[in-house]
Amino acid sequence: MLELLHARLAGEPAQPRPLAWTPESVRRFWDGQAQTQSMAQGFAALGGESFVSAVAHLISSQDRILDFGAGDGQLVEILCRRGYQAAAFEPSAQRTATLTKKLAGLDGFLGVLGPDSGQTFDVVLLTEVIEHVLEPELDGFLYGLGAMLKPGGLLIVTAPNSENLERSRVYCPVCDASFHRWQHVRSLDRNSLPALLSKYGFDEVATHCLEFSENLFSVQESETGEGDKKADPPSHITMIRENRPVTIGSEANLLYIGRKKNGLSMAERVSLRRGEVGVFCARVLRKLRTMWRLSGR
Repeated sequence: MLELLHARLAGEPAQPRPLAWTPESVRRFWDGQAQTQSMAQGFAALGGESFVSAVAHLISSQDRILDFGAGDGQLVEILCRRGYQAAAFEPSAQRTATLTKKLAGLDGFLGVLGPDSGQTFDVVLLTEVIEHVLEPELDGFLYGLGAMLKPGGLLIVTAPNSENLERSRVYCPVCDASFHRWQHVRSLDRNSLPALLSKYGFDEVATHCLEFSENLFSVQESETGEGDKKADPPSHITMIRENRPVTIGSEANLLYIGRKKNGLSMAERVSLRRGEVGVFCARVLRKLRTMWRLSGR
């Protein structure tokens, strides 16, 4: 390795080659990232409050909500603080103990679940995850999500909107590899995300292109006018509440809402008979849990 580095520094021209991500290289990447401060601020810390405001019309205090890949539990904490019932999905026993200790005193906290819980939920949240899942693992991962939802339940997904993956590539001068700086392996948009999820038994309710900004969503917390008259909410809030597609702000994020079709698909039935769903999802989550922990969700 040192000889290779010396050769690079001695003036050999750079010859970037795309890195083909594997489960092992993904694990090494996030293990390395865990030793830096590059992800001190993540989705839940920056946009968690706005996200919950954006989906508040879809959930009630009676719903059982699962944050799939809960990281440090920040999103679960926000949900419980707002009066909802929420659980965290975490395959690691060590992380389960840490999350349980952190969240145990919250009203509405339903616990930390592992792959063998067998529980189903009214709503499953998947925030800033789907763009990281490697292609060979995507089928089992998404069928696993469906198995955790009750028939007719809601899947709520966020992802970067129409990301140009090439613009986020970085280069390693030691090994000549180029790769996405955050290990994203797919770019999704308003059309491709619903089309993908429809293959796994979800009917699109709405897909929005927006940003999770307090400037756009804080109005939902205090829609009052002068005197006793209540001010009308901005048009984008009304449209979101009516599940009409919205394009607003920087449009950096996709917000997808889908409803699980009644009954299990044939692929789900086969996977469940084999006992593969929970185990498969747990394996994928173990590879990504460092990312979720650092993202503060």
